Amino acid sequence: MVGVGLGMTYMEMAIIALVGLNLLFAIWQTRIIGLSFAKLDSNIAQALPLVLKEAIQELNIDSIETVNPIMKVIAESIGKSISPNNIEVTEISRSGDGKFK
Repeated sequence: MVGVGLGMTYMEMAIIALVGLNLLFAIWQTRIIGLSFAKLDSNIAQALPLVLKEAIQELNIDSIETVNPIMKVIAESIGKSISPNNIEVTEISRSGDGKFK
């Protein structure tokens, strides 16, 4: 085969050139994706306060009723009655043949 300096053929040089172009294309793609994410982040940051403000207006927090004191007492008593009782555990040992003593 016909070679060009450094003992390389035209085919080897073409492969190295294609690998170099592929590397440059990958770097360019990474840069474009990074810029796109930065733009997307800024767009979300600008839209988020507007969306939250609109959601709060839709909830209409002013119209929520306060907790009825009687219902609060009933809920607390139900919560206390549901709580588990303290259970005492006693250990029973076994004899050599496996039976309980």
